[in-house]
Amino acid sequence: MSYHVHMNNKKLYRSDTNKIISGVLGGVGEYVDVDPTIIRLMYALLTIVTGAIPGLVFYFLALFIIPKKQHFNIHTVSDNEVEKNKKEHGGSMPKAENSKERDSSTENKIA
Repeated sequence: MSYHVHMNNKKLYRSDTNKIISGVLGGVGEYVDVDPTIIRLMYALLTIVTGAIPGLVFYFLALFIIPKKQHFNIHTVSDNEVEKNKKEHGGSMPKAENSKERDSSTENKIA
């Protein structure tokens, strides 16, 4: 009998879309692929049953342990921006200098 272990590269983050307070329970829901409302209801029930303090301590610790999801701001260039840039530069972009030409011109300026 053989067993296959599937490694999942998912990471736990605080959700920025499914959040009510700080996204901890929404992030847990996203991580385990369960509706965050179900996670919140289970959390509320366990917090009430255990006397509130353990649930609040858990949430407070999770707030600082689970990181926020980082979003990268990627600027996409529209066709209008490309056309505008072409018009400003006479239809083509200026060519970059060859590194050998740049080095020799720098040497001439220094001498």
